[in-house]
Amino acid sequence: MITGVCVCPICKGPLISANQEFRCDACSQEYPIVDGIPDFFLSQPEDEEDQHWRENLVWLDPQMAEARDTIYSLSVREMKGMSFAMQQLGPLTFSGCRILEVGTGTGHFARWMAEVSASQTEIYALDFSWPMFEYAKLHTADQPGVVLLRANSTGKLPFRNESFDFVFLRLAPLGEHRIDNVQASLQLLKPGGWLFKAGWDPRTRGESWTEAVLKAGYECAETHEWLYPRTKTRAEYAASRVEAERAIAFGAPIGNPPEEPVSLVSMVCETLRIARKPG
Repeated sequence: MITGVCVCPICKGPLISANQEFRCDACSQEYPIVDGIPDFFLSQPEDEEDQHWRENLVWLDPQMAEARDTIYSLSVREMKGMSFAMQQLGPLTFSGCRILEVGTGTGHFARWMAEVSASQTEIYALDFSWPMFEYAKLHTADQPGVVLLRANSTGKLPFRNESFDFVFLRLAPLGEHRIDNVQASLQLLKPGGWLFKAGWDPRTRGESWTEAVLKAGYECAETHEWLYPRTKTRAEYAASRVEAERAIAFGAPIGNPPEEPVSLVSMVCETLRIARKPG
């Protein structure tokens, strides 16, 4: 299935499948298959001192991956924005449609998309973290439509332009050389395709996201927000503390971990942005 949408990230040539690798028929570049996951990760950014990239190294930490899996296992289905996202996405899918999930992490959202999507929907879920993939494989093992692959979402991706009916972004960047993720998604979407971009706190300065997306060439765009109190379980709080401590250890500027006593009720602002490419 992966050969129908993927190409060599370097030269965009066709891929030939072998037992333990993919090989480009044009330039002979080889891409190994590691424990069932094709590895299209080419390299770190040219500037290895890039602060953004160094902060992302925390996601290679097994303790961080375990904490994130705990948090999503306990909370993913009660996120209002994500529930609404799945309600909107599901009816738009159809047999044979293709979804790209950028930054699949522990695979919880890939599984959820597979559950709500039409039969024979193909979901290509990428990440760069092997520890995250250990959880993603478990959560998507019984979903034959989910294809996991390793790649750097801000590097060269192994996809043809206009390959996807949906691009799903959540807390992950997309776009080589810091191309805006709206424009990068526009290139990957088929005519009439949809961009779903979910995350936290949308407050921006200057031009609104909707205005920027329309200027970028999308046919329509809308923004949804949910500000609501959310109660954390003790297990989720403990995992959040581990996550914060590991992030600080890797140099991420997120402030100090929460201290006891802690309120398990916090105000959460979820966002969902949806845009459609002209058909």
